[in-house]
Amino acid sequence: MISNQKGLATLLVTAMILIVSLLFSLASYKNIYYQVKRSQNEILTSQAHWRAEGGIECGFSYIQVASNPYKADQPGFFPSECNEVMDIKLSAEKVGSYINLKANVSGFAKVTISKAIAFSGKLKPGAIQTGSNLFSHSSLAFYDPDPGKETLEGWECVALRYREIYKPNASVINMGFKPTHNSSINSKDKDCLPTHKTRGTGFEALKSDFIHDPSLSPFENFFDVSDKNHNQVRDDKERFDVVIKEVTKPNGKYEYIGISNCAEKIVEAMNEGNSSIWVEGSCEISGKNYENIVKKSNAMDGTMILVHDGMFSLFPNKVLNDKNESLNYQGIIFHYNLDYKFNFNDWEGSKAKDYLKIPSVFGENIYMASFYLHGALNMEGAFILDAKHYDHDLEKFKSQNSLLNDSFAMTYNSNYINKFTKSRSSVFWVAGSWHDF
Repeated sequence: MISNQKGLATLLVTAMILIVSLLFSLASYKNIYYQVKRSQNEILTSQAHWRAEGGIECGFSYIQVASNPYKADQPGFFPSECNEVMDIKLSAEKVGSYINLKANVSGFAKVTISKAIAFSGKLKPGAIQTGSNLFSHSSLAFYDPDPGKETLEGWECVALRYREIYKPNASVINMGFKPTHNSSINSKDKDCLPTHKTRGTGFEALKSDFIHDPSLSPFENFFDVSDKNHNQVRDDKERFDVVIKEVTKPNGKYEYIGISNCAEKIVEAMNEGNSSIWVEGSCEISGKNYENIVKKSNAMDGTMILVHDGMFSLFPNKVLNDKNESLNYQGIIFHYNLDYKFNFNDWEGSKAKDYLKIPSVFGENIYMASFYLHGALNMEGAFILDAKHYDHDLEKFKSQNSLLNDSFAMTYNSNYINKFTKSRSSVFWVAGSWHDF
């Protein structure tokens, strides 16, 4: 009996040892299985991560060589290879002045990577940028201003940036972002900060969306070329399709005599498919020529007119399309004087000359005026003034005056800025827009 009990005890002890061993084995198996699965997941996640990285790089490389990089956020922009080879979904959206590239990988491992890119150039935020002294007699309104910098509460919008003098003598209104703004703006359902949204009359009403910037150099900032090398910009066929010249004896196709005959040549150039036009000399745009230029700017997805070393005046009028809908000028209007020896008599033969006389709402500021607006201007894009000349008595450059006699409604659209800066090689990653850990 005692012998049988000893045998049973031995059997029980052995069974317990086997059970404990089995439990340890199962625990060890589960741990090993977990480690294997974890390793597999890490491998899949790592593979998905680098596929997404590859897709981002593919998109970035394509933007660098694309003829229309400013349209990166539009459907069908990226080649199918970026998505198919990497088995990802690549997309882009505009956020302020940046383009945010996003690559999504689905399947066993889900990964989303985004990085922001920007286009080159030293252009600073501002829907209107003026190195000229700017005087406005009528209302100035901004619809969709330059978003500027994003904050948690809203945008540090920039409506106007000026180098020396800006004197508004009427209402100045920043309307913020419209409910249906243009494709260059992604407001993320935010508006301009109250501190960056001017609504009032006169200089005293201005808020932080109007920036005094003594270092502003609009031409250099826009083209990333120094003033002394400005002719390189004019002669670069990648930047300007055609150069129109004011001469005393016209001999070429794009040559004209007198300030009032400039606009006709601009229309002629646009009719031939030229969207970026450099005018060398004085220019006045009015009447039927203005209407044709506005219609062409809409049909050509934006145009740029740069008037260099001369007087420049605009006499806008209401423009309607075939559906009887109002049209705004689309693109860039640029006035740039540098080597031009200012002479008030150069206004002779223009409509502007009839209004640039004393008494004037602008007083004696008319005598240094090289730009004049008469009539309500409505445009979408960017408006840039940089008229100056070297004063040998003062031994420095002296800014010329720009006069806005009538109302001006400005809608910012960076698509046109990106289109005409033409700096593909300077597309770059925005530091701090991603993390590598």
